[in-house]
Amino acid sequence: MASAAPAAHLSFPTAESEVMTLEEAAAYLRCHPITVKRNAELLGIPHKRLGSLWRFSRRKLEAWVQEQDRAA
Repeated sequence: MASAAPAAHLSFPTAESEVMTLEEAAAYLRCHPITVKRNAELLGIPHKRLGSLWRFSRRKLEAWVQEQDRAA
């Protein structure tokens, strides 16, 4: 049985991916993923939910962090 070759159109996340998972966003913010989930609505952390999956735009998250720094 021959093994299937990976599809050419698939791309894997890199350190600079535009879309981050909950775990990647938590690492970027240096906090626990549960903390990000609990505070996403409360603090206005920009995110999208796709069913049970959480996704974060790197650019929007960086902008949100800079906005929080200016407000502090």
